[in-house]
Parts: sequence; C-alpha cells; structure tokens
Amino acid sequence: SKRSGRVTSIEANKEWFEKLSQIIAAEGIQNVDLRYEWRSDRMADYSGVADESLDLLFIDGGPRVACLLNGLRKVKRGGMIYLDNWENKGFWKDAREFLDSKAEEIAAVERFVDYVPAQFGVYESLLIVKK
Repeated sequence: SKRSGRVTSIEANKEWFEKLSQIIAAEGIQNVDLRYEWRSDRMADYSGVADESLDLLFIDGGPRVACLLNGLRKVKRGGMIYLDNWENKGFWKDAREFLDSKAEEIAAVERFVDYVPAQFGVYESLLIVKK
C-alpha cells in the first residue's frame, strides 16, 4: 500500500481477513479497501470497476478463471495481470484458451517459477502485460 495510490483486496479466508484488518488498523493504513467475500459470483464481479482503470490485477484464489474473464478489460493498457499457480490446470481450466483468444490484447507474457515458503513443491505464476 505504500507504493500504491489505492489497493482493493478481496479475501475469502475469514481468519486471514481478520488478521489483515488488524494490521491495517494498527498501521493506520488508509488506502486499502479490504473486503471479506466467500461467494464466487461476488468475488469475480467487477461491475463497479471502470474499464481500463487498473494498473495490476493479482489473481490468487477464489474463482480464478471468472476473475480473469471479468478482469481483463478492467486492466489499462500497459497494466499487468498476475496469475498465481498457473501450473495448476484445475485452477485455470479454460483460461489458456481464453488468453489465446485475446492474444492481440497481450504485449508480453513472463513465467515465474519458484518455491513457496513452508510448502513442498515448485510453483509457476504467469505475468501478462496488456497492450
């Protein structure tokens, strides 16, 4: 939040939401809109977000594909979309076909492969830069 004008985070885990709420309050952070939502239709509803208004859409959990489908048009030109756990085909079913169909809107794609602390395994993420 120190490097951003505004951050909106939708959290589906109640414990994590409460912990983040406490940190935000204790630090006096004013530019974070933290929301608790566990219903997937609401988590992926970007109807209140103007098209081409986001610098970054970070998708890590919830209805990932629906967030991508609804969120692509909300990201501005030159903005980025980060897709966590891209290696997990179950999380991203049909997303590859969607991205292929939107190739003319994508300027660059970069893959990140790394270990996650306290977990055993290698995970891949995808960073998309929008034209």
